[in-house]
Amino acid sequence: MTKQFENLISENMNDRINHTLDSLKKSKFRSKFKLSQKDRDYIDTKGLETIKEHAFQYINSRVAPEYPKNDGKQTPMRGHPVFIAQHATATCCRGCISKWHGFEKGRALNDAEVDFVVGLIMGWIEGQVMKKRGEPSDNSGNLLPPLSYSLLQPLEEHAGRLKRDNPDLLYPYDTPNTSSWFSSQPQDERLKLKAVQSL
Repeated sequence: MTKQFENLISENMNDRINHTLDSLKKSKFRSKFKLSQKDRDYIDTKGLETIKEHAFQYINSRVAPEYPKNDGKQTPMRGHPVFIAQHATATCCRGCISKWHGFEKGRALNDAEVDFVVGLIMGWIEGQVMKKRGEPSDNSGNLLPPLSYSLLQPLEEHAGRLKRDNPDLLYPYDTPNTSSWFSSQPQDERLKLKAVQSL
């Protein structure tokens, strides 16, 4: 896989995560979730890398399987920053994931979908941490892009594995809702995606 291809995939995923986080802010229910001081202290103690590892563990064990145990009730409302982030980002159960992100129920999430879900969770968590610290925002008043840190390091590995295992795969983050997401993107974003598809 070329470096250009890897960069375009990372850029497209980052854009999609930022777009989704903006959409979630408009939901009255999703926007009410905030990290408590106890959650922030836990993040400060453990570090974002450890929180990301926990997110991968929770998603892979509780949400990603084809038929998760106690689906719809598997994510507590408190007890870990990842749990709060899951509710805030509609990644708490397969019903919410299907409704908000288009990853249908009845099948296991693939690596790219797990990366997207964890990226969304970590983007939301970093946004909460930056907001509390009063760190700078961009011109639109939003926090700086949530994935400016390199917490999605496994993305390149997963993208490479996806491309190797599925040579006909054009866009590793396709979902049933991609067409509506794709058509809503500005022309330059569609051209970037076409460039990725042609590689």
